[in-house]
Amino acid sequence: MVRHACCWGRHEFLVEPGSHTISVSYRRLLCGWGKSVIEVDVMPGEVKDITYSASLARFRSGELKLGSPFVPEGWLRQLRAYVSTKQKLLDQGGFTEISSRDGPGMGAIIAYSNEAMGFELVNDKGQFFVYMLPDLPAKYSCDLSFVIAVSRLIQRGTHFADLTEEQKHELYCIDIGLEDPLAALMANYDGLALAVDEQHLDDTVRELGHFLEGIRGWRP
Repeated sequence: MVRHACCWGRHEFLVEPGSHTISVSYRRLLCGWGKSVIEVDVMPGEVKDITYSASLARFRSGELKLGSPFVPEGWLRQLRAYVSTKQKLLDQGGFTEISSRDGPGMGAIIAYSNEAMGFELVNDKGQFFVYMLPDLPAKYSCDLSFVIAVSRLIQRGTHFADLTEEQKHELYCIDIGLEDPLAALMANYDGLALAVDEQHLDDTVRELGHFLEGIRGWRP
């Protein structure tokens, strides 16, 4: 067995002719997610294109299939096409675009902010994510679903450490999907705005740290 640790994007591997078992998963919060396996027969001199796609739900298996991904309009243009369907929501929230970039690799990012908060909208190979609190260190991994979970603690005035295991699991399982994260952001806007305001931000960062420690050791 040969293991490769790679970032998202296109990679090439040299293998001997014959039958090979390809297994792909991705690391998140020190755990492996979305594992998918495919059997591939390689003839001498043959090149095989294999594409991996993560599931819309992080707890489900991804998909490996033969063939190359094709994005005719480019990753940033694809992301802007999605944004165009949500522009009214962004305008209602008073969000303005701060910056954008195509890449690195197979993706794109657009950053937005308003008077209450900022976030990054990410296109990762055709799947869309929102990352909150972009100024925090990367170790906080501020995926929107995590910040929504912590915002509910802030709204209730409770602490993660005081929750029962069942209540913690309910927070772990908040899954906004990868198709329409802007709708989830706006649906939870009031709680998110409270969590990141000047009065509550320190509490939010502290509770986020506890939440991440808990979910790293959790298995669904």
